[in-house]
Amino acid sequence: MALGFAVYTLRDPSPMKFCFALTLCAVGSIQATTHEGLLPVHRFYDLDGELDRTAWGAALGELGLEAVRGPISAGSQPGHTFVALRCPADLAEKTLRKRLKRTGVKVQPLAWMAFDDCTGNEGQLPNFGTDFAGRDHVLGMSGHILWYDRVGDRTQFFVLPGKIKPKDIAKRYEKLFEPFGGGTLGPVARDTITWELAQPLEPKFGRKLQRAIAKLDGVEEVQLDAASGRLEVIASLAELSVSGEAGTSSGVGPPRWTWSTNDLFELLHAEGAVPAPASKPEGH
Repeated sequence: MALGFAVYTLRDPSPMKFCFALTLCAVGSIQATTHEGLLPVHRFYDLDGELDRTAWGAALGELGLEAVRGPISAGSQPGHTFVALRCPADLAEKTLRKRLKRTGVKVQPLAWMAFDDCTGNEGQLPNFGTDFAGRDHVLGMSGHILWYDRVGDRTQFFVLPGKIKPKDIAKRYEKLFEPFGGGTLGPVARDTITWELAQPLEPKFGRKLQRAIAKLDGVEEVQLDAASGRLEVIASLAELSVSGEAGTSSGVGPPRWTWSTNDLFELLHAEGAVPAPASKPEGH
């Protein structure tokens, strides 16, 4: 299976470490190498109950999982733990959840969304000690919000799927911060993915492929130049069930999550529109 380079342009200009298909080539861009599998994905869960660390570690090892954020808890949510798991792409979510339940906790999958250009931070909010700090005020905006992280000027929320919309979170956030110096969530974050296909496409087929890509989860805009084979996809980071690989703005702290390109990759290969042979992006 031939896979070519993909320049992955994000609002965050920091380098990110990708495995399998992607290898770091420069700040702000990533180069894909030939591979036989899909990229790992990240899934997010709320764990309800006392976590047995030994049983938990055994479950992760058995399924080939890695906890890249958490398990971590907030003082205002006793008995609840948030975790982000790096998972093999071919591991069914149902299988994963069933195995995690055997550790003795209730397992709730979470959707995630991200906002850029955010103002306001936890330090502005009243702190009542370890049981109710700044984070707890934000989590308290809605019982549907199970976790959130701030990474630079990006705010990421992890919520019960289908229970709360980005616009509702933004309104509650602004209302929360209004008495404490103000704060707003910016626009829903977007990722831009640019790939070069191996060869030009027939115009009719190019239009068909463009319509199919537009139906993928999170996709807002698609530009496909059939003559050159250049593909650009803009995806919204709102109400997504998985994330692609991620990095941080400073190399430390919570990850900045990204749109997973696996569905796009599978669609292209199913249609025979393979990316071009790997080459280094111009200027790097």
